[in-house]
Amino acid sequence: MSFAFPERLDMGRIESLLRTYENPPFKVFLVSPPVARKTRIMKTLEAMSRNVPVTPLLYLGAVLEKAKRKVWISEADTFLELEEEIKEFSPHMVGITATTTQMPQAVKTAELVKKINPETIVVGGGPHMSFMYEETLNNSVFDIIVVGAGENPLLQLTERNARLHEIKGIAFRSNGAVMVNSPEYLTQEEYNTFPAPAYHLLKDPARYKESILMISSRGCPFACRMCASSHIWGKKWMAQDAETMIDHLKEVLNQLKGVSDIVFRYYDDMFTLDKKRIKKFVKLLKENKIAIDFKCESRVDTFDEEIASYLKEAGCKEVFFGIESGTQKFLNYIDKRVTLDQVEKAVAIAHKHGLRVCGSFMIGYPGETEEEVVQTIHFAKKLQVDRMQMSVLTPFPGTALYREAEKKGWRTCKDWEKYDGTYPVMKLENGLDKKLLHLLKKGYISFYLDPRYWYRQMRTGYLVREGYGRTILKTLVKYIAS
Repeated sequence: MSFAFPERLDMGRIESLLRTYENPPFKVFLVSPPVARKTRIMKTLEAMSRNVPVTPLLYLGAVLEKAKRKVWISEADTFLELEEEIKEFSPHMVGITATTTQMPQAVKTAELVKKINPETIVVGGGPHMSFMYEETLNNSVFDIIVVGAGENPLLQLTERNARLHEIKGIAFRSNGAVMVNSPEYLTQEEYNTFPAPAYHLLKDPARYKESILMISSRGCPFACRMCASSHIWGKKWMAQDAETMIDHLKEVLNQLKGVSDIVFRYYDDMFTLDKKRIKKFVKLLKENKIAIDFKCESRVDTFDEEIASYLKEAGCKEVFFGIESGTQKFLNYIDKRVTLDQVEKAVAIAHKHGLRVCGSFMIGYPGETEEEVVQTIHFAKKLQVDRMQMSVLTPFPGTALYREAEKKGWRTCKDWEKYDGTYPVMKLENGLDKKLLHLLKKGYISFYLDPRYWYRQMRTGYLVREGYGRTILKTLVKYIAS
């Protein structure tokens, strides 16, 4: 489905439309587009993933609702469902968030909105559009792109007397040219004033009970070559106070009242960076008599015996480590600033304290050999992580890797839909890019069909308790057959 729209809203028309919206409340429709394309690997392995909500929309929705805006968060699985929802809600503004691989569908979503009502203001956001705002505005019907954090810009865009040139962190058209206002990074004090995610805006929040996502910090003081986090949120790490974390937890538990067997997942890049914050969080959980099961993400160099003890006491069941490679050479290449020895120690400490470990690995580094890929697979097995994720190194916009790939002409694919971590999009030495899909498959099969892995997991009861055992077997049998 493709439509041509001669009218794309520029600054003057948008401001004129905002002035005409006299009858409150202002209606905002938030959506992450349905994804049509899935690689064979994605289709096969998706059964091993938990159903998760689009967390940024829940936080944006909460901020807008607090300001008396009327909000609809779409969970449509198809464009037909999406069209019906938009027509039913009849929004003044539609906010679309998208990852890089979702961009073709995000453009299609924007076109659908304009087909229904050409004068609905369409706002784009998310990591990809934050860096590729000019390309997006020049080649689609998006009217405005939010650059960086969305809470303040999106809220200001719903004001009747909004002046686009005064709003920080947005890009838009004016007199045929793309204009951009640099983002203003949030302060920690301001971040702590934002409300808890609005799970109550979902049709059936209980469907996500195995993975209720929370975010309690932003920013990253590190600058790994393949990651854009520090460029989106800033290199200064800011976090919710332990008191705010507890307030948000109470609010979400209230929204989910009556739902049992909830598992929270703190989706922070750096959840364990501040040891004092985690210690106070544990203390406040006890004082408020809150008992939860949760998972979190950490770096191996911020993880030690003390942190592991606090997490276990708080109800943590699993820790995610971005391990990335089983060779020090490539950890150095991406400027990870950790050693393989630190990785082994962190995983061992987690297991010592009864915490499961999910380890993430990447293959397909510039200069990597097939033997070094196998070395990474062997390292994942040596670590005895409880869950393993493996993907193809992908140069996402906004990262140092993307800039290097552009400069050196490594990119062989410009179809954003294939930037999903399961498809090689860079030319590698010795034809390794042609072998990556086979090696990715080999990595998953070698790890999950290792009898020692099954023995460990059956001994701990994890596979049965979490319902992963049958799923893994069915998935891998299907994968091997394909």
